[in-house]
Amino acid sequence: MANPPYERKQPLWRRPALRYDQPTLDRLAELGAIQCTLEQAALILGVRETQLRRFFGRYPSAFAVFEQAAAQALERLRIAQFKLAATSPVMAIFLGKHYLGQADRRELDTNAQTRGSRRRRPVRSSCTRCPRSRSR
Repeated sequence: MANPPYERKQPLWRRPALRYDQPTLDRLAELGAIQCTLEQAALILGVRETQLRRFFGRYPSAFAVFEQAAAQALERLRIAQFKLAATSPVMAIFLGKHYLGQADRRELDTNAQTRGSRRRRPVRSSCTRCPRSRSR
């Protein structure tokens, strides 16, 4: 008996498996470059996260492509930030705080007298419901 033309190799409930080929590696590099998590990459590729993890376990070079693309993207971002810090004081402050541990320090002088800090008389209320105004 001949096989029908609609024969399926996989059951309907299974998602397609990832293939170890150049288009898949290119797609993994793109996803790594935009800092996708494994969960996000799996959703984009149309597989479950566990399938993607198994794929990376089976093909460590695929995981290396994903991680290397992510590392290169971080390097490009860091270079762009430092170039921007040369012209933007806000970026320079951010990088100083982040990399050099600098912080905004606010010192409070307790001996300094500010305008309006003298002792004021209590405000008298004319409200009949307030207990203070009844005692007068």
